[in-house]
Amino acid sequence: MERYSKYYDRDYFAGYLDDGDQGKQKRDRQYAAERGRVFRFCSQGRILDVGCGPGGFLEGFPDEQWDKYGVEVSDLAKEVARSKNIKFDFAWGDQFFECSEPRCTTSTPRFR
Repeated sequence: MERYSKYYDRDYFAGYLDDGDQGKQKRDRQYAAERGRVFRFCSQGRILDVGCGPGGFLEGFPDEQWDKYGVEVSDLAKEVARSKNIKFDFAWGDQFFECSEPRCTTSTPRFR
């Protein structure tokens, strides 16, 4: 994954980190809708976001109820996400996550 990290630098994530950015505001609304879908099926547990970026989707899950995990190639994005209590060290396994959320436009959350 290291070879891809160079493409996802501060310039790439600028719109993800600026609260005044219209793109970020739109993403935040989409994330809220996606979280609503998750909350219909699960109210707590472990959640995995593949391609989590700086953690915008996962930060909306309360720390008291959720263990939040991400997969991300960008060191910058991981640094920001870690400040939001998102973890990157976990063991892959079929039964580890109650919900996994691949970050792509054709994805559907998977629930255990």
